Amino acid sequence: MRGARLALAGAFLLSSGALAAAEERAFTILAVNDVYRIDGVADGRQGGLARLRTLSHDLERTDGDVLVLHGGDVLSPSFVGRLFGGAQMIDVLNHLDGDGPSFDRRLFVTFSNHEFDAARREQAALLAARVGESRFTWLSANVRFDRDDAGKPLVGGPALKKQAIVEIGGIRVGLFGLTTGIKKPAYVAMIADPVETARHHCDALRRAGAEVVVALTHLSVNQDKGILRRLGAAGPDLIIGGHEHTRLAAQVRGRWVINADSDAVTATVARVRLDAGGPPAVTFATSHWARTRRRGIRRWRHGSRIGFPAMRRASAASGNWRRIA
Repeated sequence: MRGARLALAGAFLLSSGALAAAEERAFTILAVNDVYRIDGVADGRQGGLARLRTLSHDLERTDGDVLVLHGGDVLSPSFVGRLFGGAQMIDVLNHLDGDGPSFDRRLFVTFSNHEFDAARREQAALLAARVGESRFTWLSANVRFDRDDAGKPLVGGPALKKQAIVEIGGIRVGLFGLTTGIKKPAYVAMIADPVETARHHCDALRRAGAEVVVALTHLSVNQDKGILRRLGAAGPDLIIGGHEHTRLAAQVRGRWVINADSDAVTATVARVRLDAGGPPAVTFATSHWARTRRRGIRRWRHGSRIGFPAMRRASAASGNWRRIA
């Protein structure tokens, strides 16, 4: 009888553990911000988007689908960006998933102040063209673009959204973008207050079924922290930011704002875990890489190989723009 009770208790514990494991869901975020040089810095020995593709590929092999976020400063103000109007960066980002022709539903980017460097009203066509060429999503919740005589936004299209919900790791993740108001071009009607915009979109996304809400921002870190401080549980569960150019992490009221270094010299790798009945738990690390040589193969500092076709396509796109320049 005692043996039967022990067997029953053991079966209960095993089933409880299996149930807990089944109820625990998680997804991975890979994030960069303020990337001006597609081939990195220090003569290509650090950073760059081909290395970012490698890290994404490695994470996909271990974690499944990866949510890739870019916190702004995409098109400008690099020399190559001025020369080609940001087309070189769109080309490389379109190849970041290793499948250039398809739309990447796991890559999201937000506008920065430098996306508005071409600020005259007639230059809206330049930004509109870059957005139209994008095979990924631009998120912009607080930028209101002016309209033409027909009532159509001067910058718009299917690749530009205020917010989005994507399912990844079995979790419905809500996202929205925020941009600093330090530069307002002539084709922007207004840049709304980030706090009240965040309040509205967090509520809207949760009502639409989002289980985790992530704000993708290009704001000062004090503005990011202010959103978390003022909104608390009504605000985003996590802020992935840009604008500061140096990696940082700050926790306010139990929620994190995280930035990486510029030019993808570092990238943020965050793991968001959702337990049954509990708030999202965020753990993160900073990946810092450099190019070294070993048997003729370029490697990450942590040792993962980058000689696969998808990286070569991203690197080739980068190289094509360097050769043109």
